[in-house]
Amino acid sequence: MYRNTNDSYSFSYFWHLDRAIVYQHAYQISYLNYYKVVQNHRAMTKTEKILAAYERFGAAIASIPDVHAQTLHRTSVGAREFVAGVRARDPKITTSQASAGLEQGLRETPELIQAVAPEWRVAVAKAFYDALAHDYPEFLALEAERLKKVLARRKIRSETEYYRVRHEIDVVEGDSSRHGELKELYGLIDAFDARA
Repeated sequence: MYRNTNDSYSFSYFWHLDRAIVYQHAYQISYLNYYKVVQNHRAMTKTEKILAAYERFGAAIASIPDVHAQTLHRTSVGAREFVAGVRARDPKITTSQASAGLEQGLRETPELIQAVAPEWRVAVAKAFYDALAHDYPEFLALEAERLKKVLARRKIRSETEYYRVRHEIDVVEGDSSRHGELKELYGLIDAFDARA
């Protein structure tokens, strides 16, 4: 039986060409989806970013069997509904007032995380950090600057700074590559506790 080698070659060529087009198309779709996510994130208001971070944090800690973690979960997943309720009241609050209040809540969350049982505290702290890193990284940048100032002066001046440092300890604990930083953070906590 005679076999036409040109047909075989042509089939193989077109099969590979089709596969290349399919892969290229999949890449383009994947890139477009990534681009849409990035564009949507940029288009989100500050309030939307904060609410998204609260919701992600709440979802991440939903299964942690700790009373305080469950309180944080309910508060976090209910933040959007709470803001909608407050905005419906008279007198109405502005968007910037809502953002300021939500952001203050984010600043106070590390203090609330300290009430979580030690065996769950690190997981809750990391979930909080991950939510912020994903949805509101600008907040983490501001908090990192505040922590940098505390580390530069080598002294904690307030309870707010104390809880910020304590939260950082919970986030980095267990990461052996940050042992030196952890030692410095514990030193700050110990010095503050000795003064109190």
